[in-house]
Amino acid sequence: MHPVMEDQLHLLNLKMAAWSREFDHIFHIVNADAALQSVARQHNSTSDVSDFIQTAGPHIKTIIVEALGRRAVKVEMTYGPLPDSKTPSSPIALTFGVVLSKHDFKDTLDRGPEANTAAASKFRQFWGDAASKLRRFPDGSMAEGVSWPATTESEKRMICGDIVRQALRRHAAIGKTSVVYVGNLWDDVLKLQRVKFPPQMPVRSPTAEEYFSQIKHLYDGLSEDLRKMADLPLNIVSIRSTSPVVRSTEVFPPIPAALSADKVQAERQPYLQTIPVQVVMEGSAKWPNERNAVARLKTAFQLKLMEHLKGLDYFVTVADVEALRVWKAGYCFTVEVVYLGEVPLSRKVVLPDGRLKLEDTPQFLILKEKFDLNPKLASAIGGVVGQDESFGTACRIAKRWISSQLLHHYVPDEAVELIMAQIYVRPQPLETPAVPDVAFLRFLSLIATHDWHKSPLIVDFKKDMTHAEIAAIKADFTDKRKSFPLMSIITHFDATSHWTRNGPSAVILKRLGLLAKVSLLTAEAGRLSGTAFDSKTIFRYDFATKKSYRGSFTCL
Repeated sequence: MHPVMEDQLHLLNLKMAAWSREFDHIFHIVNADAALQSVARQHNSTSDVSDFIQTAGPHIKTIIVEALGRRAVKVEMTYGPLPDSKTPSSPIALTFGVVLSKHDFKDTLDRGPEANTAAASKFRQFWGDAASKLRRFPDGSMAEGVSWPATTESEKRMICGDIVRQALRRHAAIGKTSVVYVGNLWDDVLKLQRVKFPPQMPVRSPTAEEYFSQIKHLYDGLSEDLRKMADLPLNIVSIRSTSPVVRSTEVFPPIPAALSADKVQAERQPYLQTIPVQVVMEGSAKWPNERNAVARLKTAFQLKLMEHLKGLDYFVTVADVEALRVWKAGYCFTVEVVYLGEVPLSRKVVLPDGRLKLEDTPQFLILKEKFDLNPKLASAIGGVVGQDESFGTACRIAKRWISSQLLHHYVPDEAVELIMAQIYVRPQPLETPAVPDVAFLRFLSLIATHDWHKSPLIVDFKKDMTHAEIAAIKADFTDKRKSFPLMSIITHFDATSHWTRNGPSAVILKRLGLLAKVSLLTAEAGRLSGTAFDSKTIFRYDFATKKSYRGSFTCL
């Protein structure tokens, strides 16, 4: 036992709360006093037990920094009782926070110096002969390398944990059981439960991220095949999908159906999710000015698409007059021909006297969302996914949490994605999250602390808004507050917060903020505890009522 001043313990707990949202990975070295004393004595001959942690800590940090190499952008260290300690006399632990390089931390191979050099000898000495092997790389060079076995994305996110444990065991005699490495806390909530997987499914991944990659590959192949059509009277301008499945933000991926020669069967699947695909045709004077005529022409285009795809061995069925169902590898894509001129046409209303009037008809609002706003959202979110791989999984965890609190029907999925996008496009003063866990904690923090009544959430996807533009948006919001939704999310393509216009309501928004606050406190305490943590706790709909915070919900 090592005494620590009570005020120091309080300050430490405040610091650790900030750590939980700053660092991608956090790990603790606990119950390793003998090993730490040995390290301290190697660098300082003191026999004073009270300061061996301070002496050994910097040398342990040096080992960790060298071991992680390019994978880590920043490594910080602190020491003291773990944050869940009830008394200041609890055992002291060394705690490390690591900000990861989002492009490098999941690499399964660490390339060392070229063979037969002094640097190669030092590299092999650091990792040991059993780990470091001489390898030939694709560029033909021979160099030392250390391989870290990992197959799924979930396993790759924890490679840094394997690296830290091996380095500490080799250079500080700290056993694996003394290194409490926290990561992948909420992978379990994304597991597909009680599902019979078809043989063609890829490796069984805890988070199903590989399934989304497979679907995206199939979608890209379908898009390429559609672009090959050369006998259409009008050109195809673009092929796009607004589905969250394609941008990897759907909570659970669709499971492929079992196909037979004459019918489609979905074994043990009460619901089969389709993936919408829009084939956008060029604007031309060849298009008629009447909506019924436009619909007939679109049907003719779809018949041509069907003939083309059947010639490429696709299984194609006609879903309705507006779309085709195209089956590929068991997945169902709903392919629809789009004429963007149909959106303004839907505003035309014929008055009884034969005159035309332009108004925002229900059909116009539907088509504008479907063919204009949704594609813009999909493009913006897809850009974030392309830059940060963890974004999709973070969105899925956040949606799963909202569903677990029975708020899914009140908080639109698009709003969840936009709020999470703010975490990535504007992370300052912190670094962009490299792992979903930290992004989810920051999501909860934003929900719990943002004053939705006084300020909109401005998501600057292009990262080019000036201070004057942001100030103008806020001023307009203040002047016209009653015309904006309670939860207002503004982007460069949506100045009216379209996706939250129907909710959440004031009661739901307040409850959401309170639940986020309690969930954040619980999750941060578990992440920093250094002990086994039931990460599913905050995904139980009644968890808040069982805690000491339940008094906060009496007004709801």
